[in-house]
Amino acid sequence: MACCFCSFRRMKTTFLLLNTILWFAGPALLGVSIWQYIKLMSYDPVLEISKFEIPVIIYITAGIASTFNGIIGCVGGVNGRKGAILLFLFFIVVIFGAEVYASVELFRFYDEVPGYIHGRVVKFTHDYYFHSASQKQLDNLQLEECSEVLEEWTKENLLIIGWGGFSFSVVQVFGIVLSSCFYYTLRNEFG
Repeated sequence: MACCFCSFRRMKTTFLLLNTILWFAGPALLGVSIWQYIKLMSYDPVLEISKFEIPVIIYITAGIASTFNGIIGCVGGVNGRKGAILLFLFFIVVIFGAEVYASVELFRFYDEVPGYIHGRVVKFTHDYYFHSASQKQLDNLQLEECSEVLEEWTKENLLIIGWGGFSFSVVQVFGIVLSSCFYYTLRNEFG
Protein backbone atom coordinates (compact mmCIF):
# COMPACT_ATOMS: atom_id res chain seq x y z
CA MET A 1 0.00 0.00 0.00
CA ALA A 2 1.68 3.18 -1.15
CA CYS A 3 1.31 6.65 0.30
CA CYS A 4 -0.31 9.47 -1.66
CA PHE A 5 -2.26 7.04 -3.88
CA CYS A 6 0.86 6.09 -5.86
CA SER A 7 2.53 2.77 -6.54
CA PHE A 8 5.94 2.14 -5.04
CA ARG A 9 7.60 2.53 -8.44
CA ARG A 10 5.90 5.92 -9.11
CA MET A 11 6.76 7.11 -5.62
CA LYS A 12 10.40 6.12 -6.09
CA THR A 13 10.60 7.78 -9.51
CA THR A 14 8.95 10.96 -8.25
CA PHE A 15 11.24 11.05 -5.21
CA LEU A 16 14.34 10.61 -7.36
CA LEU A 17 13.16 13.29 -9.79
CA LEU A 18 12.54 15.83 -7.03
CA ASN A 19 15.78 14.84 -5.33
CA THR A 20 17.62 15.52 -8.60
CA ILE A 21 16.00 18.96 -8.81
CA LEU A 22 17.04 19.70 -5.22
CA TRP A 23 20.49 18.33 -5.91
CA PHE A 24 21.02 20.74 -8.81
CA ALA A 25 19.33 23.61 -6.99
CA GLY A 26 21.90 23.34 -4.19
CA PRO A 27 24.86 24.42 -6.36
CA ALA A 28 22.64 27.07 -7.98
CA LEU A 29 21.86 28.54 -4.55
CA LEU A 30 25.53 28.29 -3.64
CA GLY A 31 26.59 30.09 -6.82
CA VAL A 32 24.07 32.91 -6.49
CA SER A 33 24.93 33.36 -2.81
CA ILE A 34 28.68 33.53 -3.46
CA TRP A 35 28.13 35.92 -6.38
CA GLN A 36 25.97 38.21 -4.25
CA TYR A 37 28.41 38.01 -1.33
CA ILE A 38 31.27 39.09 -3.59
CA LYS A 39 29.13 41.94 -4.99
CA LEU A 40 28.24 43.10 -1.48
CA MET A 41 31.91 42.84 -0.43
CA SER A 42 32.83 45.32 -3.17
CA TYR A 43 31.09 48.02 -1.12
CA ASP A 44 32.28 46.72 2.25
CA PRO A 45 33.75 49.94 3.65
CA VAL A 46 30.46 51.73 3.08
CA LEU A 47 27.94 48.94 3.63
CA GLU A 48 29.64 47.18 6.53
CA ILE A 49 29.07 43.68 5.16
CA SER A 50 28.67 42.15 8.62
CA LYS A 51 25.04 43.34 8.51
CA PHE A 52 24.35 40.92 5.63
CA GLU A 53 26.98 38.32 6.32
CA ILE A 54 25.08 35.82 8.48
CA PRO A 55 22.10 35.30 6.11
CA VAL A 56 24.37 35.05 3.08
CA ILE A 57 26.68 32.56 4.83
CA ILE A 58 23.59 30.55 5.79
CA TYR A 59 22.61 30.41 2.11
CA ILE A 60 26.15 29.38 1.11
CA THR A 61 26.13 26.64 3.74
CA ALA A 62 22.63 25.56 2.67
CA GLY A 63 23.80 25.25 -0.94
CA ILE A 64 26.72 23.03 0.09
CA ALA A 65 24.57 20.98 2.48
CA SER A 66 21.84 20.53 -0.15
CA THR A 67 24.35 19.17 -2.62
CA PHE A 68 25.62 16.58 -0.15
CA ASN A 69 22.09 15.85 1.03
CA GLY A 70 21.19 15.11 -2.59
CA ILE A 71 23.78 12.32 -2.58
CA ILE A 72 22.18 10.87 0.57
CA GLY A 73 18.74 11.08 -1.05
CA CYS A 74 19.92 9.40 -4.25
CA VAL A 75 21.55 6.55 -2.33
CA GLY A 76 18.41 6.10 -0.24
CA GLY A 77 16.07 6.34 -3.20
CA VAL A 78 17.94 4.06 -5.57
CA ASN A 79 18.70 1.39 -2.98
CA GLY A 80 15.47 1.75 -0.99
CA ARG A 81 17.32 2.52 2.26
CA LYS A 82 14.91 3.77 4.92
CA GLY A 83 17.76 5.08 7.10
CA ALA A 84 19.16 7.17 4.26
CA ILE A 85 15.70 8.54 3.46
CA LEU A 86 15.18 9.45 7.11
CA LEU A 87 18.60 11.15 7.22
CA PHE A 88 17.76 12.99 4.00
CA LEU A 89 14.45 14.11 5.53
CA PHE A 90 16.17 15.32 8.71
CA PHE A 91 18.75 17.36 6.80
CA ILE A 92 16.21 18.85 4.41
CA VAL A 93 14.12 20.05 7.37
CA VAL A 94 17.20 21.63 9.01
CA ILE A 95 18.28 23.27 5.73
CA PHE A 96 14.73 24.50 5.17
CA GLY A 97 14.61 26.09 8.64
CA ALA A 98 17.96 27.81 8.14
CA GLU A 99 16.89 29.19 4.76
CA VAL A 100 13.60 30.51 6.08
CA TYR A 101 15.49 32.24 8.91
CA ALA A 102 17.97 33.81 6.45
CA SER A 103 15.16 34.94 4.12
CA VAL A 104 13.25 36.55 6.99
CA GLU A 105 16.39 38.37 8.15
CA LEU A 106 17.09 39.74 4.66
CA PHE A 107 13.48 40.78 4.07
CA ARG A 108 13.35 42.38 7.53
CA PHE A 109 16.45 44.38 6.74
CA TYR A 110 15.07 45.42 3.34
CA ASP A 111 12.83 48.06 4.95
CA GLU A 112 15.74 49.43 6.98
CA VAL A 113 18.00 49.95 3.95
CA PRO A 114 17.31 53.68 3.28
CA GLY A 115 18.17 54.83 6.80
CA TYR A 116 21.02 52.38 7.10
CA ILE A 117 22.66 53.39 3.80
CA HIS A 118 22.30 57.09 4.54
CA GLY A 119 23.88 56.64 7.97
CA ARG A 120 26.73 54.52 6.59
CA VAL A 121 27.49 56.98 3.75
CA VAL A 122 27.51 59.92 6.19
CA LYS A 123 29.85 58.06 8.53
CA PHE A 124 32.05 56.96 5.64
CA THR A 125 32.41 60.46 4.21
CA HIS A 126 33.11 61.99 7.61
CA ASP A 127 35.71 59.36 8.46
CA TYR A 128 37.63 59.45 5.16
CA TYR A 129 37.55 63.01 3.88
CA PHE A 130 38.88 66.36 5.05
CA HIS A 131 36.25 68.90 5.96
CA SER A 132 37.14 71.99 3.96
CA ALA A 133 34.32 74.06 2.45
CA SER A 134 34.73 72.68 -1.08
CA GLN A 135 35.20 69.15 0.22
CA LYS A 136 31.99 69.49 2.26
CA GLN A 137 30.05 70.48 -0.88
CA LEU A 138 31.49 67.46 -2.69
CA ASP A 139 30.52 65.25 0.26
CA ASN A 140 26.95 66.56 0.21
CA LEU A 141 26.74 65.96 -3.53
CA GLN A 142 27.97 62.38 -3.05
CA LEU A 143 25.48 61.86 -0.21
CA GLU A 144 22.50 62.94 -2.37
CA GLU A 145 23.36 61.10 -5.59
CA CYS A 146 25.54 58.21 -4.30
CA SER A 147 23.21 57.29 -1.39
CA GLU A 148 20.19 56.68 -3.58
CA VAL A 149 22.12 54.60 -6.11
CA LEU A 150 23.72 52.50 -3.38
CA GLU A 151 20.35 52.12 -1.64
CA GLU A 152 18.67 50.82 -4.81
CA TRP A 153 21.60 48.54 -5.56
CA THR A 154 21.54 47.10 -2.04
CA LYS A 155 17.77 46.58 -2.09
CA GLU A 156 18.00 44.84 -5.47
CA ASN A 157 20.72 42.48 -4.24
CA LEU A 158 18.83 41.72 -1.03
CA LEU A 159 15.80 40.78 -3.11
CA ILE A 160 17.86 38.52 -5.38
CA ILE A 161 19.36 36.67 -2.43
CA GLY A 162 16.16 36.62 -0.38
CA TRP A 163 13.80 35.48 -3.12
CA GLY A 164 16.31 32.97 -4.44
CA GLY A 165 16.64 31.36 -1.03
CA PHE A 166 12.92 31.54 -0.39
CA SER A 167 12.14 29.91 -3.75
CA PHE A 168 14.56 27.12 -2.96
CA SER A 169 12.91 26.60 0.43
CA VAL A 170 9.49 26.32 -1.23
CA VAL A 171 10.83 23.51 -3.43
CA GLN A 172 12.22 21.91 -0.29
CA VAL A 173 8.72 21.80 1.21
CA PHE A 174 7.78 19.48 -1.64
CA GLY A 175 10.93 17.50 -0.87
CA ILE A 176 9.93 17.19 2.78
CA VAL A 177 6.44 15.99 1.91
CA LEU A 178 7.62 13.63 -0.80
CA SER A 179 10.44 12.12 1.26
CA SER A 180 7.99 11.58 4.13
CA CYS A 181 5.62 9.79 1.75
CA PHE A 182 8.46 7.75 0.27
CA TYR A 183 9.69 6.73 3.72
CA TYR A 184 6.15 5.70 4.65
CA THR A 185 5.88 3.71 1.41
CA LEU A 186 9.22 1.99 2.04
CA ARG A 187 8.16 1.11 5.57
CA ASN A 188 4.86 -0.35 4.38
CA GLU A 189 6.32 -2.22 1.40
CA PHE A 190 9.43 -3.66 3.04
CA GLY A 191 8.69 -3.45 6.75
